[in-house]
Amino acid sequence: MNQFSRSAREQQIFESLIYPGSDPDNPVFINKLNITDPGKLEQAERYHGRQALKAGLPEEAFRFDVTGLKAIHKTLLSEIYTWAGEFRSYTTGRGPAPFAVPEYIEPELNKLFEKLEAQNHLVGKDPNTFAAAAAHYVNEINAIHPFIDGNGRTQRIWLRNLGEKAGYDVRFRVGDKDAWNAASAEGFYSSDEQMAVFIEDRLVSLEGREQQSEASALLENYGEPGWNAGNGNRSKGDDDDNGHEM
Repeated sequence: MNQFSRSAREQQIFESLIYPGSDPDNPVFINKLNITDPGKLEQAERYHGRQALKAGLPEEAFRFDVTGLKAIHKTLLSEIYTWAGEFRSYTTGRGPAPFAVPEYIEPELNKLFEKLEAQNHLVGKDPNTFAAAAAHYVNEINAIHPFIDGNGRTQRIWLRNLGEKAGYDVRFRVGDKDAWNAASAEGFYSSDEQMAVFIEDRLVSLEGREQQSEASALLENYGEPGWNAGNGNRSKGDDDDNGHEM
């Protein structure tokens, strides 16, 4: 057992997903392209993710449930990993704090999405109220951390979809990486406040303005280094996964 109480079976699962000899604190996951260099793998993830978004998200990616979240993740990473769109099956965490253990991932997400549905997906909320509620949901998804890798980028696209349903364009900016990471870290350890401020500052009402095409909207900042790269078992900072994992 390690500091996250990972069972021997879970450790075997984790080790089966990384290349032999890979640094356990900064591993390279086995991938379809057989890329073992972390930098080149990052470039491949960015390229194929952008290509997938240009082609457009599938209809199920706009559902606010487990199926929708998995569809976003699969769209982004299916050209790279066989496990794209699947929930992780081993325990991991940030620093000394664990994310949701595998058996609780889907039940906790189901409860979260049921609550969101009961709030009518935040439709009709003013910017401040929307941002506060959306921050809570994003931070909860992050705390559950359902995927091996790709959690951060999946959350950002999910947030854009939620904003669109509620009548807002969530406009990420070049250089937002550090602010997003800081808001995610605060949301994991203490408060939703910083994420709420981050989101509200990037809201533009869709009413009375021409909407961007889906592809151009989703592609904003997707190719910026650090916004879509990372290995989901890191001890170093990883924007994609909103913090530190081991």
